[in-house]
Amino acid sequence: MTKEPMTLGEKIRALRIAKGLTQGELAGREITPGLISQIESDRVAPSDRVVNLLTKALDVDPSELLSEIELRHRQTQLLRDARDLLDRSAPHAAKPLLDILTAARISYVAKTELDLEMARLHEQMGMFKDAEMLYERVSARALVHHEWLVGASSLNRQGELHLANNRYILAYHCFLQALWYLDQSAQPLPQAVFTTRKNLSITAYRLGNTEQSFDYAFSAFSDVKSSGSRVDCAELCHLLSVLSMEKKEGEQAFNYAKKAIDIYSSLGQTYALTDACMNLAIIQRERGFSQEAVSLLPQLITDYHKQGRMDALSNAWSERAQCEISLAQYDDATRSIERAYTLSREESPERAEALRVQGLLFRATGQYDAAFQALQNATTRYESLQLLNSAVATLETMKDMILRREKEDDLLVVDELIARFSLTLKQRLRITEMSALPPAKRHV
Repeated sequence: MTKEPMTLGEKIRALRIAKGLTQGELAGREITPGLISQIESDRVAPSDRVVNLLTKALDVDPSELLSEIELRHRQTQLLRDARDLLDRSAPHAAKPLLDILTAARISYVAKTELDLEMARLHEQMGMFKDAEMLYERVSARALVHHEWLVGASSLNRQGELHLANNRYILAYHCFLQALWYLDQSAQPLPQAVFTTRKNLSITAYRLGNTEQSFDYAFSAFSDVKSSGSRVDCAELCHLLSVLSMEKKEGEQAFNYAKKAIDIYSSLGQTYALTDACMNLAIIQRERGFSQEAVSLLPQLITDYHKQGRMDALSNAWSERAQCEISLAQYDDATRSIERAYTLSREESPERAEALRVQGLLFRATGQYDAAFQALQNATTRYESLQLLNSAVATLETMKDMILRREKEDDLLVVDELIARFSLTLKQRLRITEMSALPPAKRHV
């Protein structure tokens, strides 16, 4: 006669007795003896947390307590819970769950999927080198096993890590590879395609290829208009407004910016709405409507302050100062720049921007030596941050001061710096042109 398999409660009771433990001793500090009694009599199914505590107390592997189906379900749920926690930027809560999966003797979770979440964990905990190594391992293993969606996700995250650290060329190649992985998939996820195109657009822009950046952004926008979320649509409108302004298409930039504002406003996306309104203020100033732009800024400054976003608040004060300079309100501009400078961190884009605008103010008020020095300091910071487009634009202002005899300085030195930065930008541009994939290629 075939012996009936033991229930989970019976297994726990047998192991407890074999260890010579009472229910109270097994319960310890984190579980009540009453709960142990209910579990052993199969009146209550233990949670994943309780199962984990019991396996530690009994010094057994979870596979000795759970059936294959139960173990598979438990591990899948643990991975799902860890992923949700990482999506909410809660790495310390996700770590114990991932540690359980990593230590499991029998695993029903794909190694690539587990390593991908471990890489995200390392990244959120500031262990960037470990994260990069794991991302590389995941994308390589995904290539071998044809796990295209996992590989694309890993490459996107690796590229975003490079992008955050100003490694634009490495980021660009990661995003291109991610696009290729998605092209190999029989059913690529629309959201993954959107994210990759958006990332390529941002990186191409940072590398100086505005045209290609616009093409990637517009192709992503065409998709999300019909099938994507409204948040994605607003994000693309915002990006396209910035790129349109770079292309000197002010009216188009204004229209895209207004669309982004309308969508964010209807969705109640407060932070994104504030950024979109800030973008509109910049567009209005660059189109020559400084009075309209400066009228938007007091509310934006108040909003950024309430949101506690000090970097954005610094930029808002710098933008206000630029508007005030355009309107010859120099005393107001001085106060705005002082606030922008105080709010910015030492080695940050916001500090570089505050210095550049300070240079513009000094120049407008005839303080040419101070203006040149401030612009020079801004250029140094832009260079260290690899923001070479901004560095070249600032150097052009310095060159114009020399040519107008506002400042006696070595024009050759400034020209050499412009040539060096411009050469780097051209090399970056060449990389994007050589690496470009046809936008209409099959799925992507």
